[in-house]
Amino acid sequence: IERTNLSPSCLAQLRKLNAKACLIAPIFREEQLFGLLIAQDCSNPRSWQQFELDLLGQIAIQVGFALDRATLLQQIETEKNQNEAIFNFSRRLGKSLSEEDILSTTVEEVRKEIRADRVVVYSFNPDWSGYISAEAVVPGWRHALDRKIEDPCISEDLRQAYINGRV
Repeated sequence: IERTNLSPSCLAQLRKLNAKACLIAPIFREEQLFGLLIAQDCSNPRSWQQFELDLLGQIAIQVGFALDRATLLQQIETEKNQNEAIFNFSRRLGKSLSEEDILSTTVEEVRKEIRADRVVVYSFNPDWSGYISAEAVVPGWRHALDRKIEDPCISEDLRQAYINGRV
């Protein structure tokens, strides 16, 4: 570590750890620097051999691949869970015959799935005023069902965005 051009603060930190030699390889995750794989020799100063540099570099690459793979598997698992939830939800909706059943099933299943305190369906009247036509709410919160609401959040601009499918 004494033969490097590390900053004085970095050298001080390495000395506190009794590091006499240090080998560092970058770990990349999704093509961004994630961290560093660091090997230290605390007993003696040493010159690292080429095979040691290559080995640490290859291991850091494999760690990056493993992190990318774990992220991908997490995304796949999340997608799978979402697809299962949508499938189960669709199956339950298919059994519903009335508008009221469809909406009440919808709010309850969505509330459970996203762990919300309240989920509502806000239904529009022809004049763009509206009312809460379905609600699922956890105990302890006031119900909003059937309340008539002049919602200032539904401006002309937002109406058009919602008409165009905005989420």
